[in-house]
Amino acid sequence: MYLTIAIAIYNGEKYIDRCLMSIKKALENCNKNFELEILAINDGSKDNSLEILNKYSNQFKNFVIINKENGGISSVRNCAIQNAKGQFLWIIDVDDEVTYNSLNDIKDNLLSDINMFDYIQIMNDSVIKNNYNLDYGLFSIMSKKELITFSGSTWKFIFSAKLLRNSNIQFLKNLIYEDLNFTAKLFLFAQNINIVNKSIYKYYINDNSIMTSKNLDKKKDILFVLDDVYNYYKNNKALDLYNDELEYLFIHHILYVAYVSVVQIDSNSKLLKLFIDAVESKYPNWESNKYLTQQSIIKKTILKFIKKDNRKVVVILLKLKEFFKKIV
Repeated sequence: MYLTIAIAIYNGEKYIDRCLMSIKKALENCNKNFELEILAINDGSKDNSLEILNKYSNQFKNFVIINKENGGISSVRNCAIQNAKGQFLWIIDVDDEVTYNSLNDIKDNLLSDINMFDYIQIMNDSVIKNNYNLDYGLFSIMSKKELITFSGSTWKFIFSAKLLRNSNIQFLKNLIYEDLNFTAKLFLFAQNINIVNKSIYKYYINDNSIMTSKNLDKKKDILFVLDDVYNYYKNNKALDLYNDELEYLFIHHILYVAYVSVVQIDSNSKLLKLFIDAVESKYPNWESNKYLTQQSIIKKTILKFIKKDNRKVVVILLKLKEFFKKIV
């Protein structure tokens, strides 16, 4: 088997048809012999997800349904790694789609340990093509250390199954940002990373996603997740080698993502000071990070006021940022 597409499903009855039909159309459009396994993992859905999945059993050659007790998204992804028969594994979300030409684009490129393709982002019917702003081609992690700063959502990557199993890395359970933790660790084991200038995925941003949730308790997970990455690099004697990249992960995900998210929900939250202290304790000189200096003026300005914990100004700047984004 060449590729396994594993789909994480929990109460996904509204999206299953769209997701699976996108794969079916891509497979029909594929002009090459393509050995594809679809691994549909139903994580104890309480709706009609399983019934809908069963209707597709005869529409794909290698369609496997795993019906398991609810264990959360990490348990689904760990299950995918354990059960996939493909040489390569692509773990996607049920509320997204693959593009019409995705399988052709995958087959046209010689896949490596980790493969990063461009993607299309869809929010409120607005379509944005996302490029990584990187050189395209085949790289080692040592020659392209900045790739670690792109750690994140698993659907952005197609992984070598051999790499996944040899690394023995598991997704952390019952946490958000678990995909950031997983991919940041996995980069250490990849001999080659392939960056391809083709958009193969349609990512839909919706108000019900975990990352847009207003649950402040879960926002704190980022501290454990990145501390775990930090200790993993330390234990593998890679901390000094990738200091700048890890520092930027802390800056971006704790301050520019988590702090920004919390301050817009509750500007009096104790988490805000906790986030600042977490970054400052490990990286007291973070403002001079080489990746941060390459960011936009508005991002650097927001982060300067976050460092001062000036919450009122941060909120104003965020509103201005959104305003200018709408009129541009």
